[in-house]
Amino acid sequence: MAMKKKTMFWILLFSIIIFFSFFLLFLDASLPDGKLHMAYLNIGQGDSILVTTPKGKHVLIDGGPFSNILEVLPAQLGYFNHTIDLLVLTHPHSDHLEGLLEVLKRYTVPAVLYSGIKSQGDEYQAFLEMIDDKQVLIADPQKDIEVESGVFLNIVSPAEKGKFFPLQDANDSSIVFRLEYGKTRILFTGDMTADLENTVLLSGVDIVSDVLKIAHHGSRYSSTPQFISAVSPAVGVISVGKNNRFKHPSFQTLALLQEDNIQTYRTDEQGTIDMVCGKHADCVVTTETHPKVFENAKNVLSN
Repeated sequence: MAMKKKTMFWILLFSIIIFFSFFLLFLDASLPDGKLHMAYLNIGQGDSILVTTPKGKHVLIDGGPFSNILEVLPAQLGYFNHTIDLLVLTHPHSDHLEGLLEVLKRYTVPAVLYSGIKSQGDEYQAFLEMIDDKQVLIADPQKDIEVESGVFLNIVSPAEKGKFFPLQDANDSSIVFRLEYGKTRILFTGDMTADLENTVLLSGVDIVSDVLKIAHHGSRYSSTPQFISAVSPAVGVISVGKNNRFKHPSFQTLALLQEDNIQTYRTDEQGTIDMVCGKHADCVVTTETHPKVFENAKNVLSN
């Protein structure tokens, strides 16, 4: 009996040591590491990007369709973390907005950035009601947003605050901004169309970036040769659902990216795209081996 108790004691002690070793390893891995992290989330046919700053703040850009984001966000954010420091809605289409409604219900979100436009849609009205008690920032090209010391959101093109956009035209209300950390530049484009791209080009604003979030899931209605040339990215990321009803990304966009020797990653083929960057555009990319396929990609109505 004494021998059995002694054996049980050592098994218990060994189990406790193993548990705390893994816990400390997990905790250490989740600590800020002085680098900029981007996770272009695999959420099906839509957009959602989680940015983690060098000091550990979290910025969530769009939320994808349905509640798909709830299947991937906890692992990226950390299972014990329930705070999104800044939530960004680029424009009010459901493939960018719907998942944010679920995030707002389940996570602490002190601050929200959006365009301030007026538009239709029950989801958009619900979003506006849910952010009423938060610090609300309206995108303004005259005001960079400092997420933390040395990390900025440089607003390139907001819609006019209070301007009405019919829901079918909301792509051109997309907030376009460049994330800046040291010499690293990453351009986020929402679903901007060729018309908005041309407006940005005519404005003369600096959009040169190391990484480009390819607009509108690689649609043929965006990513003109002139715009891609002006951005001059080394890397492009397409957020898109497998076998989506819109047949994104288009052959034209993929051909242009290949012609310009832009290393291109796709969430439909490679799952969540994890990117880690230092201050000198020294980005390292990893992808999933067996990405989840969201069958509801065919049911997304926004384009």
